[in-house]
Amino acid sequence: MSNDKQLVIGLFGFGVVGEGLYKVLQQTPSLKASIKKVCIKNATKKRNAPASLFTDSKEELLNDTGINVIVEVIDDADAAFHIVSTALNNGKHVVSESKKMIAEHLPALLELQKKTG
Repeated sequence: MSNDKQLVIGLFGFGVVGEGLYKVLQQTPSLKASIKKVCIKNATKKRNAPASLFTDSKEELLNDTGINVIVEVIDDADAAFHIVSTALNNGKHVVSESKKMIAEHLPALLELQKKTG
């Protein structure tokens, strides 16, 4: 990804880490990155961001051609692997905080990375 390209992020999870990322990006426009949509489990929970930012449909993020980076900060290793593998297969860049998912699925992730570049 070139340095001058805008990062359009699809974020999975809006706990401490996800909300922290959202706040940093809001306060630092020079980073050339924005969160387009956030996928969450509980759509009725009150959050410190506009309601229009949230969805409970992972496909909405994974299939959005305008999103070029998926950031996954959830605590379910199996769901994280599904998100990451689908995102890679859809040509998106991925950032994951799930050490457990990476440890459990490293060979498959390396193969996907090789296949998708």
